Order: sequence, then structure tokens, then C-alpha cells
Amino acid sequence: MTPEAKHMSNKFILELMDNCEVINHADIPEQQKVDNFKTLWAQLDGWAVKG
Repeated sequence: MTPEAKHMSNKFILELMDNCEVINHADIPEQQKVDNFKTLWAQLDGWAVKG
């Protein structure tokens, strides 16, 4: 992995963690939180495949 790719990977993971915090503390129904996490996970999965 190039230094640039590693930096982007780290940045992506940090952003993902921030998004998880936001979803976790949002005043929304539990099912909506689950759906939001699934969407985030799908984005992460798609990004990981693209590399």
C-alpha cells in the first residue's frame, strides 16, 4: 500500500468512526440506527473492494 493510499485509508476509517458516533447519539429510532449502520457498512465494503 502506497503512503497516499494508507493516508486515505486512515482518513476514511476516522470519518467512518465519526459517522458511527453521530448515528449512535442521534435521537432516532433504533431500527433507523441499524439501517444507517448497514448503509455505512455497504459504503465501506464498496470502498474496500475498489481499494
